[in-house]
Amino acid sequence: MNEIIKDINSNKSLKLTDLQGDIGNNLGASINPQSISLTTSDNTGVIYISRIPPGMQPHHIREYMSQFGEIDRIFMYPEDKSIYEKRVKMGGSRQMRYIDGWIEFKDKQIAKSVAISLNNTNIGGKKRHNRWRDDIWCLRYLPKFKWHNLIEHYRYKKVVRKVKLQARLNQVQKENNFYIEQVDKAKRKEKLQKMNKCEGNSIDSSDIKYIYTGEIKDISENNEKISKVSLSHLL
Repeated sequence: MNEIIKDINSNKSLKLTDLQGDIGNNLGASINPQSISLTTSDNTGVIYISRIPPGMQPHHIREYMSQFGEIDRIFMYPEDKSIYEKRVKMGGSRQMRYIDGWIEFKDKQIAKSVAISLNNTNIGGKKRHNRWRDDIWCLRYLPKFKWHNLIEHYRYKKVVRKVKLQARLNQVQKENNFYIEQVDKAKRKEKLQKMNKCEGNSIDSSDIKYIYTGEIKDISENNEKISKVSLSHLL
């Protein structure tokens, strides 16, 4: 850790800030970037954290990064609510996890130096008090990127998510309507068949054959009797 700080100090004279009382700062625990003031200095620099170690909270990030320079704002994107609820239901940790995040340094040169020096390095620290000792920092300095860009990005993602959700709901509604329509058709068809059966409109072909066969049989028997009587008179 001291070597990294020396390396950053050699690139830019940095004054390490006092960590006392910084953990409880509300800015470090902010979830919604829109709730923070839009005022941004031209000299600020933003670092993007592409992976947040499991269990690491905003105040942990602030405590660690404040060693290198003065930090203004931190925003960490939380995991999906459904994933959190599923984990808790299965008996997992109730602590909120974060996917990625952004750190705003008041000096962009410090932000750039920190990102270059710490990227792909172990978080380190005393093993007894640091569960992320063997985790790796995944940092990238964002040149010409300011906090208002993050808010715009956040709003854009929110709109995209809303549009996708609406499209999904529309598709589900369409499928439900199609299913209900098919059920109604089946019910109407069944009702029509029952009505026809009650009115006798439906006659089986075997019944028709039986009726005509009976009539033909009776006629042939009568003709035979008549012919026998006529022959007896003639003889």
